[in-house]
Amino acid sequence: MHNLIIGIDGGGTKTHAVFVSLNGNVLKQATVGASNFQQAGKEGIKRVCRQILKEAGISGESIQRWVLGLAGAGRPSDRLAVKAAVEELGFKNKVTVESDGRIALTGAFVGAAGIILISGTGSICYGLNTAGQMARSGGWGYLLGDEGSGYFIGNQALIAALKDLDGRGEKTKLRQKFESRFNVTTINLLVPKIYNGDLQKEDIAALAPAVFETAKTHDSVAAEILAFAGRELGKMAAAVARQLGLAGKTIQIAPIGSVLENQKDILKPHIEKEVRTISDQVVFRDPQYPPAIGAAIFGLKQENIALTLDILENISTSYESLQTV
Repeated sequence: MHNLIIGIDGGGTKTHAVFVSLNGNVLKQATVGASNFQQAGKEGIKRVCRQILKEAGISGESIQRWVLGLAGAGRPSDRLAVKAAVEELGFKNKVTVESDGRIALTGAFVGAAGIILISGTGSICYGLNTAGQMARSGGWGYLLGDEGSGYFIGNQALIAALKDLDGRGEKTKLRQKFESRFNVTTINLLVPKIYNGDLQKEDIAALAPAVFETAKTHDSVAAEILAFAGRELGKMAAAVARQLGLAGKTIQIAPIGSVLENQKDILKPHIEKEVRTISDQVVFRDPQYPPAIGAAIFGLKQENIALTLDILENISTSYESLQTV
C-alpha cells in the first residue's frame, strides 16, 4: 500500500473520509458517524478516526498525513485539541486540522477564488478572493445561528405547527405531517421530547425534507419558511462577498451540503436575490470536488506535492470510479 493522505470532512450528522495516494489516486472511502468537535469532544474524535480506518480496512502504518476538516473546529484552541486527539492515536507530526469550511472551499475551487455556501445540519459561508484573503459569515451553531440549515428549517416548521395549534399562526399541513411522523395525537406532545433530549438536533434537521415536500403542495407556511431560509443563506453569501471586495464584480458561489445539494432549485432564487443587492454578476456552479477531497488536496500541499494536471486528473477519474463500485 502506498503512503496515504486521509482527507476527512466531519459534520454534525456524518463523517466522510477518502484515502488518497501521493500521486492523486483515490483508493478508498469511508462514511461513519458525526464528528462535530463541539459534540464529539476529543474521545469522540478518536473513536471516529478508529472507525474510519476499520471501515476502510486501512492500516495506520500506511498513513502519511491526516487532514481533518471538522465542523465545530473553527477556533485555534479547538483545532489544537483535535490535533492532540489524533496524535494520541500514534500519529505524531502527521495531523493537520482545519475547519470544515476551509476544506470545502479548497475542494470546490481547488485553491482559486470563490464562495462556498454550506447548508446541511448547520450552515456557514466561506470565501476567498484573488488576493488570497479569506472571509466567513455564519456558522455560529444551532443556538446562535445556522440560519438556512436543515436544523433551522426543521425548527421553524415545528414552531409554525405549534402556532397553528395555538391559533396564533396560519393553518399548515406541517402540523398533521409531524403528528403522523412521530405518531402523536397532537403536535404539542413533541415539546417534552425536544426539551428532554429525546429529539436531538439531528432529528430536527431531518424534518427539512418534509418541509420541502409540504411546500410543493402549495402550503404557504412551508413555502415562506423556505423563502426565509433562502434569504438568510443569501445574506451570508452577500456578507462574505462584501468582505472580499466583490461588490459590483463577478461572484461565484458553490452550494454545498445536503440541503443545498438536494433542494438548490427551490432555495436558489431567494439566495440569488440577496446576493444581487451587491452585484448583478452572480454565477452558481457545482463544486469541483467534495469537501473530503478538498481535505486530501490540502494534505498533498502540506506534503509539498504540486497539484499538476496529472494529479488532478487522477483525483477526478479515480474518485468517480469509486462512486460506481
